Amino acid sequence: MVDLCDGVTAATAGTVATNCRSIPAIATAIAANGVFTQITDNIEGPSAGNPNLKEETADTITLGAVLMPRALPGLSLTVDYFKIKVKDAISALEPDELLRECLGNPDGLTDNFFCNEITRNTEGQITRILNRDLNLNQIVRSGVDVALDYRFNAPQFLSSTGKFDIRLLYSRLLDFYTVFDGVNGVSRTDEKGQIGSWLNTGQAQLGYRDGGLRLRWKVRYTGKAVDSNLRLAAAEKAGSNPPFLRIGDRVRHDFYASVDVPSAGNDFRTYAGVNNAFNSVSPFLPSGTASGSSQNISGDYDVIGRYFYLGFEAKF
Repeated sequence: MVDLCDGVTAATAGTVATNCRSIPAIATAIAANGVFTQITDNIEGPSAGNPNLKEETADTITLGAVLMPRALPGLSLTVDYFKIKVKDAISALEPDELLRECLGNPDGLTDNFFCNEITRNTEGQITRILNRDLNLNQIVRSGVDVALDYRFNAPQFLSSTGKFDIRLLYSRLLDFYTVFDGVNGVSRTDEKGQIGSWLNTGQAQLGYRDGGLRLRWKVRYTGKAVDSNLRLAAAEKAGSNPPFLRIGDRVRHDFYASVDVPSAGNDFRTYAGVNNAFNSVSPFLPSGTASGSSQNISGDYDVIGRYFYLGFEAKF
């Protein structure tokens, strides 16, 4: 993450700069160098409990429709809308949010809960930000899910007993935000479009079955995303395009095949497959980004890559 105090000088205006200069180690660095510079992004982020938590409650709205046309037997189309509002939501704020609420307080850093979660060393560098569970005002998430299923017989020239099935899934995230009490009143953090909260996700599957033979091809899609909406807003304000901010879409392919071994009850099966056949793995996201890690990856993407498997199944 980027320290909001990075680049602050004795002449920098604004509440954040004033609060940065009130930190003795940062004031010393500015006096010596003319500017405070963040020199490390190796920041610990341990989780912490909270004995004062109370239970959360939720209001959920779901609307759906199913279409099964008689003209196309085996076809079904499902459309679902959902909206979930969790009150007193138990969650932890992102490190960027904690830092913003700490340094954005016009009343200074004293008796500021958000600042208590942030540790700096003797040089003013952030070394730890505690991820403490809190009761936030509410978390709201809404979206639309669409599913299409179609099952039909294989063409006669291919097989007289084979059957195909097609399944398409698409999800569109409409809203995903958190509301909490900040130092300047009620604050809202938008998570829609960030890594892990993609605007668009989808899945397609083509299967074929003929007697004891089963074949399946599955494609999974995650749309474009940004590392952090806070970073995005800061970049747009500054007219810049920092690295590791915008992430392209990802497509993963899985293949599977199985064959029933002839026996009295067809209780034996051998199978094989390859997951992530074209090795679509996590983008490079170094430590210091909102979604990155010391391994330069995000667990919201595939971190293993291509792998093969082979097995034998027996039922007794």
